[in-house]
Amino acid sequence: MQRFSSGQSRRRACREAPVVQYVDAGKWRALNNIQRRLFRAFLRSGGNLLNEGELEAFIRYVEAHLWLLPLKVRAAIDLAWRNESAQSAAIVRELSQREGAAVSPQALRQRLSRGLKVVEALVQQRQWRVSGNGVAAK
Repeated sequence: MQRFSSGQSRRRACREAPVVQYVDAGKWRALNNIQRRLFRAFLRSGGNLLNEGELEAFIRYVEAHLWLLPLKVRAAIDLAWRNESAQSAAIVRELSQREGAAVSPQALRQRLSRGLKVVEALVQQRQWRVSGNGVAAK
């Protein structure tokens, strides 16, 4: 467990942590905090980032389950999941434009939090070991 010096918060330490990356279609991609949390859930449930079959299954699984979320929550999570930088100001502007009404940063945080809890729980419940034929083993 990492210890924090006085005055240093866990949130600040996470922001200053090195950016985690993964390979997508032969290119390294940086992960934003939303992606990082979902990838951590994937790893905690036995997933392997080095196994292309498991990684593809995970990405398809997350994207399929985004459609099960309530509309406003889904829009926020979808924008954050697909955007590499996931700057909250840009997402707030995009959501405000889509909805035709002002979306506050607090509302965005609440939507992201609600959606992430649901998707993280779904990811952690699944077993990610993929057999030789590309099907997840139970």
